[in-house]
Amino acid sequence: MLNLVVSIQNLDGNPSGWDHAARTVYEAGERPPVQMVPADLTALDGLEPLRTEVQEKSLPIAPEMYAARQSAVLPDGEQAFLQTAYYRMLTAGLAQTLTAELTENRAGFLDSRPELPLDPIEAPALDGFWWAEEADGIGSPEQFAVLRQGKQVLTLWYTGSADLRTETAYLASLLEK
Repeated sequence: MLNLVVSIQNLDGNPSGWDHAARTVYEAGERPPVQMVPADLTALDGLEPLRTEVQEKSLPIAPEMYAARQSAVLPDGEQAFLQTAYYRMLTAGLAQTLTAELTENRAGFLDSRPELPLDPIEAPALDGFWWAEEADGIGSPEQFAVLRQGKQVLTLWYTGSADLRTETAYLASLLEK
């Protein structure tokens, strides 16, 4: 399974495919290099992230991989959180396989309900966009998304004020880089 190889399971040092990735922390006001493809709380919520943690690595089947995590405080005092992972796979077929694994079993997401299905969302600028929402009634709901364009796959785990289904133009632009 590709998901085990290019896993985004945890940025906190738990067993995952990111254990030996290069890690960089950007404090408030700092941004990762423009060639990286993490989504940004500034674009989604208009918030300055308190910090951005980025991990990057490369594998033969996925020459470029970045995982990023951001957090910020919403005006109501709740916390916005965004974790993204970007993969540029060696071939479009590998990207399709990774996407299928991520949308079917969601083993790469840190949610408590992997059985929650990801629904396909209409996004003409992409080869595919899948989305799910999990609400517990406390704070903003958690949203999960997988996007694919050609050899690229972008995954998001997000808690904030934006609805990722209405942000398809922004999210698709991340895969144009």
